[in-house]
Amino acid sequence: MITPPLGVNLFVAQSIAKCSFDSVVKEIIPLLIALIAILLVCVFFPQIVLWLPGVLGLI
Repeated sequence: MITPPLGVNLFVAQSIAKCSFDSVVKEIIPLLIALIAILLVCVFFPQIVLWLPGVLGLI
């Protein structure tokens, strides 16, 4: 579960790893960029998301 409690997950990861919050945030930035890129692809190309429901006759 990454969203919506992303901040809570970062604090938990920081306390488990016993490192600074800044180092945790620096490590998660590439993952956030990937999530935003996937979100943009889904927004601008909804056919990708709607393909399977269309094949199954749900829409």
